[in-house]
Amino acid sequence: MESNHLPVFTTNYPLVSNILDVVPPSSTHEVPVPAGVTSAPNALCLVCHLGPIHPNFPHHPVQFTIPGSKLSDAQAFVHAMCATIRWNLNRATHHPPPDTDASNSNRRPTNQFKLEYTCPSRGFPTLTPNTRKKEHTSARCGCNARFSIFLHRPSASIRVEWHWKHNHNPNSHAEMLITRAPIVVDDWLKARVDSGLLWPKINALIRTPDIGRVCNFFFLFSQPAY
Repeated sequence: MESNHLPVFTTNYPLVSNILDVVPPSSTHEVPVPAGVTSAPNALCLVCHLGPIHPNFPHHPVQFTIPGSKLSDAQAFVHAMCATIRWNLNRATHHPPPDTDASNSNRRPTNQFKLEYTCPSRGFPTLTPNTRKKEHTSARCGCNARFSIFLHRPSASIRVEWHWKHNHNPNSHAEMLITRAPIVVDDWLKARVDSGLLWPKINALIRTPDIGRVCNFFFLFSQPAY
């Protein structure tokens, strides 16, 4: 994401009218099947971009406000964030509205709800001797990237605090091999299962024989027009 497309952060929690101005775009896209390709219509036709597509903000952590005041608005932001990284929900805190919180009225929480997410590479693997997992490559590398989103009661606004710096490249080929599949891939698999297909058929749809032509078509299809 180019820095000249980012909003200017001049206050503690500036309003970002369009969350797509700060959220990295999805790295996985469905590709139209080009003419002459013999793949089945319901075959897996997704292409994943590899490389440094994540934003580079002027501050760390970065703080901003997004439109809305409901939990569903916060969940929509989380859904957009998870299009590139499968962030893990670390903690969810919910407090009752002030008018129903009669006890400790002078010490009411500042936030009505708060959702805290961490990078899937947080922490380090715990190796257990004499198990099969010793041959497994873990994605955990001590990454401290994380974000929290909460409803700030005094301003009645949804605020985000994002520690966006990773100690690894979450969009590299190496990461793709050891991390969870993107949500769009999970959705494709669920749709195939719901349609009644068994794994041998699904596996055949995954192994598109014309994947080279599909990727080349996507490259041409995605180039900007001049």
